[in-house]
Amino acid sequence: MNKPLGYSDADWAGEVPGRKSTSGYVFMLNGAAISWSSRTQSVVALSTTEAEYYALCEATKEALHVQKLLAELKQESVTEQTIIFEDNHACCQWSKIDGLDHNRTKHIDIRYHMIRDNVKKKKIQVELCPTQEMVADIMTKPLGFDLHHRATLKMMGYVDIISKPGQKLSGALIRDDPEQDSQADANMDKMGSSAPAALAQDVE
Repeated sequence: MNKPLGYSDADWAGEVPGRKSTSGYVFMLNGAAISWSSRTQSVVALSTTEAEYYALCEATKEALHVQKLLAELKQESVTEQTIIFEDNHACCQWSKIDGLDHNRTKHIDIRYHMIRDNVKKKKIQVELCPTQEMVADIMTKPLGFDLHHRATLKMMGYVDIISKPGQKLSGALIRDDPEQDSQADANMDKMGSSAPAALAQDVE
């Protein structure tokens, strides 16, 4: 059985009025989502990094819950680390180093620093990931069709997504032979370009 993987994200000051941020997380197991959340933060974050840090705290609590649940089911030892992916570099650093950016973190409630405590205890491990690979992005803000489709496919277990943001979505997202799928896309484009001509003939 694969280990659970977490994704944590936040949308800064997206609530109007109030300017509160939105926290979101997704936890994956064996390639598909088993737990997810989207909720408005209880405090106003002063920066993107601060909003991400509050969201990471929620994801950390969920990671501990998932660990205990899997331990009760005899699927995992409660002492095993859970990796949580985060797409904000400064947030990753805050979670690992005490006293870093003191002027930017001194006002943050001590309860949010339980992240650092669990990193030190090796309960969780916070890793940086590219924004385009952030599955939890779908939990924090409206996305364009391409990004929304990619995140949805990942949550459903289609992990072999080989296209990049901006590329045309096709069967190449979930199949093993990209060349074959590229040829299929070319054929579809050819059929699509010939359709108007066929319709014109029918009208005549």
